Amino acid sequence: MRLPPRRLLAAACALVLLLLGTSLVLPPGAEIRRTRDLTAPRAVIHPWLAEPGLWSRWAPDWMRADSPGSQTAVVTAALPQRGVWCDLAGLGARVGKSAILYSDTPGGTPGETRITWILRTDVGFDPFRRWTALLADGRYGPQMEAALERLAESLP
Repeated sequence: MRLPPRRLLAAACALVLLLLGTSLVLPPGAEIRRTRDLTAPRAVIHPWLAEPGLWSRWAPDWMRADSPGSQTAVVTAALPQRGVWCDLAGLGARVGKSAILYSDTPGGTPGETRITWILRTDVGFDPFRRWTALLADGRYGPQMEAALERLAESLP
């Protein structure tokens, strides 16, 4: 059985309206978190995070502006005992914010630091980007994990 063109067009329009309508109830962004325990004190870790020039050594995917889809981070605040906060560009979002926070490891072992990297994006009212924000953890999470692994390997 073949549908008449008018019914096919009506079905396509209904599908588009359904997707657009559903996107209005989706969150306007995403939050991705990754945590890693490092065997270094905050005083050793902080310069690697607070100095954007060093990011290319442990997080090259987040600091290259020459590659499509790459991100650029601008440090907006850096407190040696608390963490580093950044604004991000190149995430396909209106706004990208990142925080890398320091805390003690669960056992409170001297010389160890827990790093929690939080990435937040805001895509606004763009319905397509709201749907793609649902996939942000799968896209950026592995990049963040790999960067934290390189950071652990890079620390003295």
